[in-house]
Amino acid sequence: MQIAANYAYIWERSYLNPEQFVSFNKKLENICKKTNQDEGRRIVKSIELDVIISESDSDLKYKKRIFAIERFIYGQSDIQTRTHWNT
Repeated sequence: MQIAANYAYIWERSYLNPEQFVSFNKKLENICKKTNQDEGRRIVKSIELDVIISESDSDLKYKKRIFAIERFIYGQSDIQTRTHWNT
């Protein structure tokens, strides 16, 4: 984060829940303040999110497993399901 505070114009985090994003954002802001970041430079913040659409709980479980394998995420508890609609 120190490098981002010193040089970045864009800062992106991936695969975080909203609470984690807020926590990391506060840490970055504190580092920027401590390092006297150039006040004319604004760091744009971004988060990468993915959506899994499924038709059943078993389909969701399968798709979450594929998602984890593709992204090398161990422990599927890392993948949070906020809302699930059945059609």
